[in-house]
Amino acid sequence: MSTRRTDQVSRKTKPTLGEPASSLVLAIRALRFVIVGASAFILDAGFVEIVTRAIDISPIAARLPGFVLVTIYTWLLNRQFTFQTGRSVSLGEFVAYASGTGVGLAINYLVFSLAVLLSPTMRFQPTLAVALGTTFAMMFNFVFYDRLYRDRPDPDTSRPM
Repeated sequence: MSTRRTDQVSRKTKPTLGEPASSLVLAIRALRFVIVGASAFILDAGFVEIVTRAIDISPIAARLPGFVLVTIYTWLLNRQFTFQTGRSVSLGEFVAYASGTGVGLAINYLVFSLAVLLSPTMRFQPTLAVALGTTFAMMFNFVFYDRLYRDRPDPDTSRPM
C-alpha cells in the first residue's frame, strides 16, 4: 500500500474536529458523565433536603441556590474528568458551559416543579422530584457538553481566564 493510500485510510478512521467520537470513547465519556452527575445529584439533593428542613422553605425555592453550587461543581469535574480537555480554563468555555447548563437547568427545574406540583408523593419527598428533573437534564447536557469539548478550537486560539 502506498504512503498516500495509508494516509487516506488513517484520515478516514481518525475522527477529526466536528466528527462524532468513536463508540468506545463516547461510552467512556458517558460513564464518566454519569459518575459526575451522580455525585452532583447527591450534592444537589442533599442541599435541597437540608435547606428545606433547616429554613422551612419550599423545595422549589430551595432548589435555586443549589443550581449555582452544582453548576460550578460539574463544570470543574466535567472539564477535567469527563472530557479531559487538558486546556487552560477560558472565559469563552465557561460562558458556553454556563449557557448550556442554563438550558439544562431550565429543563431540570421545569420537570422538578411539575413533579412537585402534580404529585403529593414528590411534594413530600422532593429527592424523587430532583432525580426526575436531573435525569431529563443530564440527557440534554451530555450531548451539549460533548459537542462543546469536541469542537473546541486549539488552545493557542482561546484566551485564558
